Amino acid sequence: MKLIDAVQAIIEDIPSGQVWSYTDIAEKLGFRAARHAKDVRTAVVALVNDQQRRCPWWRVVANNGQPIPGAAMVQQAMLQGEGVHFNADGTVNVQAFGRHVRDVPQIEDTAS
Repeated sequence: MKLIDAVQAIIEDIPSGQVWSYTDIAEKLGFRAARHAKDVRTAVVALVNDQQRRCPWWRVVANNGQPIPGAAMVQQAMLQGEGVHFNADGTVNVQAFGRHVRDVPQIEDTAS
Protein backbone atom coordinates (compact mmCIF):
# COMPACT_ATOMS: atom_id res chain seq x y z
CA MET A 1 0.00 0.00 0.00
CA LYS A 2 1.32 3.43 -0.91
CA LEU A 3 1.83 5.94 1.88
CA ILE A 4 -0.82 8.29 0.47
CA ASP A 5 -3.39 5.46 0.50
CA ALA A 6 -2.53 4.52 4.09
CA VAL A 7 -2.74 8.16 5.19
CA GLN A 8 -6.08 8.56 3.44
CA ALA A 9 -7.46 5.46 5.16
CA ILE A 10 -6.55 6.87 8.57
CA ILE A 11 -7.93 10.32 7.79
CA GLU A 12 -11.23 8.79 6.69
CA ASP A 13 -11.56 7.30 10.19
CA ILE A 14 -11.05 10.62 12.02
CA PRO A 15 -14.45 11.53 13.45
CA SER A 16 -16.13 14.79 12.52
CA GLY A 17 -15.20 17.51 15.01
CA GLN A 18 -11.77 16.05 15.79
CA VAL A 19 -8.31 16.72 14.42
CA TRP A 20 -5.17 14.64 14.27
CA SER A 21 -1.64 15.88 13.74
CA TYR A 22 0.79 14.64 11.12
CA THR A 23 2.68 13.00 13.99
CA ASP A 24 -0.48 11.23 15.22
CA ILE A 25 -0.96 9.72 11.77
CA ALA A 26 2.73 8.75 11.48
CA GLU A 27 2.54 7.01 14.86
CA LYS A 28 -0.68 5.26 13.84
CA LEU A 29 1.22 3.93 10.83
CA GLY A 30 3.89 2.62 13.18
CA PHE A 31 6.53 5.26 12.44
CA ARG A 32 8.46 6.87 15.30
CA ALA A 33 10.95 9.23 13.63
CA ALA A 34 10.08 12.92 13.20
CA ARG A 35 10.90 12.72 9.50
CA HIS A 36 7.91 10.43 9.00
CA ALA A 37 5.58 13.20 10.16
CA LYS A 38 7.02 15.25 7.28
CA ASP A 39 6.27 12.37 4.91
CA VAL A 40 2.70 12.30 6.21
CA ARG A 41 2.45 16.08 5.73
CA THR A 42 3.55 15.65 2.11
CA ALA A 43 0.88 12.97 1.61
CA VAL A 44 -1.81 15.17 3.19
CA VAL A 45 -0.89 18.11 0.96
CA ALA A 46 -1.16 15.75 -2.03
CA LEU A 47 -4.65 14.74 -0.83
CA VAL A 48 -5.66 18.41 -0.58
CA ASN A 49 -4.58 18.94 -4.17
CA ASP A 50 -6.05 15.71 -5.60
CA GLN A 51 -9.58 16.45 -6.78
CA GLN A 52 -10.20 12.74 -7.55
CA ARG A 53 -9.86 11.64 -3.93
CA ARG A 54 -12.68 12.33 -1.53
CA CYS A 55 -11.02 12.62 1.86
CA PRO A 56 -11.66 14.83 4.92
CA TRP A 57 -8.09 16.19 4.81
CA TRP A 58 -9.18 19.28 6.79
CA ARG A 59 -9.11 17.15 9.97
CA VAL A 60 -5.29 17.11 9.91
CA VAL A 61 -3.18 19.88 11.43
CA ALA A 62 0.38 20.37 12.65
CA ASN A 63 1.26 19.39 16.24
CA ASN A 64 0.78 23.02 17.28
CA GLY A 65 -2.67 23.19 15.66
CA GLN A 66 -1.46 25.14 12.63
CA PRO A 67 -3.63 24.55 9.55
CA ILE A 68 -2.30 23.17 6.27
CA PRO A 69 -0.31 25.86 4.41
CA GLY A 70 -2.20 27.15 1.40
CA ALA A 71 -5.51 25.66 2.56
CA ALA A 72 -6.02 27.39 5.91
CA MET A 73 -9.17 29.34 5.01
CA VAL A 74 -10.99 26.34 3.55
CA GLN A 75 -9.76 24.13 6.39
CA GLN A 76 -10.94 26.57 9.04
CA ALA A 77 -14.38 26.83 7.43
CA MET A 78 -14.73 23.04 7.19
CA LEU A 79 -13.60 22.47 10.78
CA GLN A 80 -15.80 25.24 12.17
CA GLY A 81 -18.70 23.59 10.37
CA GLU A 82 -17.90 20.47 12.43
CA GLY A 83 -17.84 22.44 15.69
CA VAL A 84 -14.06 22.86 16.01
CA HIS A 85 -13.02 26.17 17.56
CA PHE A 86 -9.95 28.15 16.56
CA ASN A 87 -7.71 30.25 18.76
CA ALA A 88 -7.19 33.95 18.03
CA ASP A 89 -3.90 33.09 16.28
CA GLY A 90 -5.69 30.81 13.80
CA THR A 91 -4.62 27.51 15.35
CA VAL A 92 -6.78 24.65 16.60
CA ASN A 93 -6.62 23.73 20.28
CA VAL A 94 -5.36 20.19 19.75
CA GLN A 95 -5.78 19.40 23.44
CA ALA A 96 -9.52 20.06 23.15
CA PHE A 97 -10.19 18.78 19.63
CA GLY A 98 -7.35 16.34 19.01
CA ARG A 99 -7.41 12.61 19.46
CA HIS A 100 -4.28 10.90 20.57
CA VAL A 101 -2.96 7.78 18.90
CA ARG A 102 -2.41 5.95 22.15
CA ASP A 103 -6.20 5.91 22.56
CA VAL A 104 -6.77 4.15 19.23
CA PRO A 105 -5.90 0.60 18.17
CA GLN A 106 -3.05 0.27 15.64
CA ILE A 107 -3.78 -0.72 12.04
CA GLU A 108 -2.93 -4.37 11.45
CA ASP A 109 -0.74 -5.27 8.50
CA THR A 110 -2.87 -7.65 6.45
CA ALA A 111 -0.27 -7.97 3.69
CA SER A 112 1.77 -10.59 5.55
